[in-house]
Amino acid sequence: MSSHTHERRLLRWRRITAYLTSSLRVYHRRIIPTGSRVLQPRCGTGEWLASVEPERGVGLEPDSLFAKLCRARHPELEILEQEITDADPQERFDYVIACHLLEQEDECLETVKSITSWTAPRGKIVFTFLNPL
Repeated sequence: MSSHTHERRLLRWRRITAYLTSSLRVYHRRIIPTGSRVLQPRCGTGEWLASVEPERGVGLEPDSLFAKLCRARHPELEILEQEITDADPQERFDYVIACHLLEQEDECLETVKSITSWTAPRGKIVFTFLNPL
């Protein structure tokens, strides 16, 4: 699939999910204070991470196309092309946004353990899930 086709599909998906995306931005901004140090595994194109206006925002995105789009749209964020379970944490974060993360993972317990290794001692993990029911 070409990069152009992939971007068109992404834009179509954004139109379909605009309400959900908007609601989650509001939710995250209520919980995460502006100026925090924030990590988001599988950050996609970075909208949720950027929307909380972090002092330091780091996204982990294993898909190179999404990582490239995220870097282009949000140069203020640092994007690492890796999975949370493969990453060796070099720093700790005040907040970790785990938005729809566990729904995409086969090893949920391993993923949660990996997330906690990136979280500061008093840090918080913000889990959000999509319930199709």
